[in-house]
Amino acid sequence: MPHASRCNIAVIDQDLTGLFPNSAAVNQTLRLVAKLREVAVKPTARTRKRASRSAA
Repeated sequence: MPHASRCNIAVIDQDLTGLFPNSAAVNQTLRLVAKLREVAVKPTARTRKRASRSAA
């Protein structure tokens, strides 16, 4: 396990162990969730325009 001294430990529920058999699978999934969150909360030109109209 790389950088074991700087790791956070999370206990995975038993029903998820088939989906996440190792730390690489967990890390890959968490990175994907982080990217999806970033995309979901990033304002677009359309939402910025809508926000500026409602503030006026």
